[in-house]
Amino acid sequence: MSNSKTKGWLWTSDSVQKTSIDALIRFLDEHLKSEHEITLISKPTLINTLKSHFMDQNLINVVDKMSMLTYDCIQTTFQKKVEGTLEKPSLDDLMIIASFFKGFMKDCFDYDRTMAQMEDTARHFISADDFYVWKNQGEIVCMGNIAHRSERHVRLNEIYTPPLHRKKGYAGALVNALCKQIIEKGKIPMFYTDKSVQASNKAYSNVGFKLKGQVDEIQISLLE
Repeated sequence: MSNSKTKGWLWTSDSVQKTSIDALIRFLDEHLKSEHEITLISKPTLINTLKSHFMDQNLINVVDKMSMLTYDCIQTTFQKKVEGTLEKPSLDDLMIIASFFKGFMKDCFDYDRTMAQMEDTARHFISADDFYVWKNQGEIVCMGNIAHRSERHVRLNEIYTPPLHRKKGYAGALVNALCKQIIEKGKIPMFYTDKSVQASNKAYSNVGFKLKGQVDEIQISLLE
């Protein structure tokens, strides 16, 4: 379950019973007492129910963090011809990947990170099985990651192209190549994106991703 350093994802069917919601709320009440702060992500209907419950209590603070759209891709539709190939990076690429993550953290979260801080992150991803780059004429121009595999879905994240290489189709080409691999194995590529970032949403739609729904994130904490 969620604590101050992790996020709790709550999955429910559309026909979930009130008794189940009541049991969840009782569990969260007790969990909050021990953790003092929890972060929850779920469908807007459930999040609104939880917000109403916790906001009625004077000693609890509830903050809206983010709304994310969910997309999946049954068939790729990317038509643009883009130079380059999908490849695996090596530790020889450590500094360029670190610079990409530095830019990613700034663009997506407005976090200022040093290159030294991003080196460990870059090393971790380069060593992972599911981290890829797009290379054009030997130069890394885009990166992307397969974050999670479930029985039916494969989630993508960390898609990033530095400003110098944008508007050339590299992100679309990388995502398209990953999606083809995933679909060939009988699974469905999907991703979450900040609802407010329309540019990235359009880039994914060009590959064949369709909007499936929305999840909201809230942070609940006990007041001192």
